[in-house]
Amino acid sequence: MTGLEEMKAAIEEESRLECGKIEKQAQERLARIREDAQAAANARYQEILIRARKECETELQRAKMSGEMETKRLLLRMKTEVVNETIEMALRHLRELPDTDYFKVLTALAGTYACRGEGEMRLSERDLKRLPSGFADELNDMLAKQGAHVRIGAQPARIDGGFLLIYGDIEVNCSFEALLDASLEEIKDALSRELFA
Repeated sequence: MTGLEEMKAAIEEESRLECGKIEKQAQERLARIREDAQAAANARYQEILIRARKECETELQRAKMSGEMETKRLLLRMKTEVVNETIEMALRHLRELPDTDYFKVLTALAGTYACRGEGEMRLSERDLKRLPSGFADELNDMLAKQGAHVRIGAQPARIDGGFLLIYGDIEVNCSFEALLDASLEEIKDALSRELFA
């Protein structure tokens, strides 16, 4: 081998060794970059996972609270409907009482709401048609103890059960609807306690 060939072989060997060294350093650097990237990716993954779990828990809590609120709202609506239906049923039952019982209720109401002096009781058209004979006399016998007297008016009142008491310019509305409206909240509270205790 000539000196030039030896020199060329030495340069090639040195170059090969240097390339191997550079390749080894590149491989080591690539491995570190991969490890760092894997660690960063794992850390980011854990971060995303924790945030996703928190968001899921928050959404679950919101859904649970929303469901509970909706349940309460539906329950309240159902209770209100039951109370309203019960009141309507009671009014219907009151209006449909047999004549004797119905007019006993009117007599009791008149005893509570009649004022001293002369007045006029106006009944609905339906009640005027089914008015029992002697009702006014029995009513006035009872009212006499209070110093009150009423005559039954011939003009029908535009009500659906109960009566109006007229004293000159003063009108006492004793229709079932007016009496109900006057104490509606108390009635609803009492019914709610009774029905849903």
